[in-house]
Amino acid sequence: MSNDEEQIEMSSPSTKRARSTAWEYFDKFTDKDGDPKVMCKKCGRLYMSKEGGGTSNMIRHIRICGNELEEIQKVSYELCLYLKDLANANDVPSYVKKHPFGQSAITSSHSG
Repeated sequence: MSNDEEQIEMSSPSTKRARSTAWEYFDKFTDKDGDPKVMCKKCGRLYMSKEGGGTSNMIRHIRICGNELEEIQKVSYELCLYLKDLANANDVPSYVKKHPFGQSAITSSHSG
């Protein structure tokens, strides 16, 4: 091996850029017009993707998307528990009056 080859081998690991963890959350593809895009694996939001471009917008999106999904999952879980208890209630109107979910309590003014 020549000295030039040794220098290239030794210097290449230090010049290689580290891959961002943002790519764990996005898929890269080319749209029908031939433009490079990335799509969030969680919500499907699309972003432009340029060769050598940064991942700042993707990282910012991950923070927002993750929080929104956690909130949706929490509400979905709470709704499932509520509906389970509602299905097992002996007196559904009384249960709903005592346990309003996402709405104001039922009062006499609600009767129509």
